[in-house]
Amino acid sequence: MAEEEENYLLNLVDDDENSSDSSFSRSLSKLKKSTTKRLKPSLKCAICGDDAYGYNFDVVSCESCKAFFRRNALRPQDKFRCRGNGPCEVTISTRKRCKKCRIDKCFQKSMRKEWILSEEDKQRKKHKIEENRRLKQSHKPIQPRRRRTKAYYRTEETSSGNESPPLIIHDDTPPLIIHDDT
Repeated sequence: MAEEEENYLLNLVDDDENSSDSSFSRSLSKLKKSTTKRLKPSLKCAICGDDAYGYNFDVVSCESCKAFFRRNALRPQDKFRCRGNGPCEVTISTRKRCKKCRIDKCFQKSMRKEWILSEEDKQRKKHKIEENRRLKQSHKPIQPRRRRTKAYYRTEETSSGNESPPLIIHDDTPPLIIHDDT
């Protein structure tokens, strides 16, 4: 509905582009730019069909299936029992009903349980990330500061004593001589 209204308003702007009310058309064009949303890639979870944002354990999966797999993949598979009479359908609305069929579908879609980090691996990864952050912060490239010094020297102009000596600014650029007439 809002998109239809926006298109209607933009069409009015296109029809009325040569009119004297150019500020109105500029504000509508800004409206068009500000209301345009970036579309996210439409990935679907290979397990339940929910929206997914990337790969988890080598399969495109949603956050819910990722967490389920991480919690249950290392458990003995004979502990799971199907609540139905065989392979249950795993969808967004039914994914919490049958753990056995859900974990089977995870393995069928080739989720890798060897990619699940142990507690020791998690701690090692956390320390490595913290160390890298500290190194990154301590090794930030330092912006070179401009070095300014006042260097006075006598020239024929200043030898009379009536004028102040020229100011020379030193930095990485060729010297620039500024005459101070105060």
